[in-house]
Amino acid sequence: MYLRALDDLFEIQCLALDAARLTGDGDAEAVTAHAVGRAYLFRSDLDRACKHLDEALRLFELLGNDHGRGSALTDLGRLYRRWGDTDASVRHHRAAIDVLEPLNDTAGVARNQANIAETYLLADRHHEAVVAAREAVALNRVAGERRAEAFALNTLATALLGQGDHDDAERIASEALDLSRDLDDRWSEVCALTHLGQALHSRDSVTEAHHHWQLALDILDETGMPGADNLNRTTLTQLLTATSLPRPFRVREASPASGGVAGNCGPPADRSSFRGSRLRSWRA
Repeated sequence: MYLRALDDLFEIQCLALDAARLTGDGDAEAVTAHAVGRAYLFRSDLDRACKHLDEALRLFELLGNDHGRGSALTDLGRLYRRWGDTDASVRHHRAAIDVLEPLNDTAGVARNQANIAETYLLADRHHEAVVAAREAVALNRVAGERRAEAFALNTLATALLGQGDHDDAERIASEALDLSRDLDDRWSEVCALTHLGQALHSRDSVTEAHHHWQLALDILDETGMPGADNLNRTTLTQLLTATSLPRPFRVREASPASGGVAGNCGPPADRSSFRGSRLRSWRA
């Protein structure tokens, strides 16, 4: 039903865009072109998304709508990240920051810093990801965007794990876990538990690490989260089964639909093989 509602909304947006073009309503055309571009991005139709987002950006510039410009540039940055073009993605996000900073849109600037961090993570440029993620955390605190702060803390923990800074990663993941529980944000809690488990395992606290990973799996089972649920269940189950586990601690079998690895733990793994394992974000 949810997907059907999205399809209906998308059809309405396309009709509204056609109407705005026919009537010459520039403001409506810019807003609806942006909405349609974002819908195509959600559907992973990147060529059409790019076409409509570029159109929206051009119209916002003609209209002098800086908020619209910043938002369109943000979405173009996300699009180029999906295309794997790190430099173009970062360039668009920084252009968005240049537009949004004079508007005192702290939350928007923080959103772009968080996206820059995610882009650098995907390119395994961990030091640059750490710098951007720290800035995103600080800005979200100023803006009072606590859910976005929890998300940025998790991104920072991932980047720290990737560059081998396990002590700082453990501290940041603990912060993310406390904040996500205060907010009852179960998705951020899953990510924080996973990162905390990785940091604990790096200093051979195997039982504690497995406890946190199992808690994360339990939340996924309990809530049936949308988006990247299957991928994250697989990631967590592989972490559990790839490392030694003191008995009588056992791993719950993964759902067959998830494609995860089920059963007891295998032989000890080289910790570098899962350092900084990523959980896919469904709200980038």
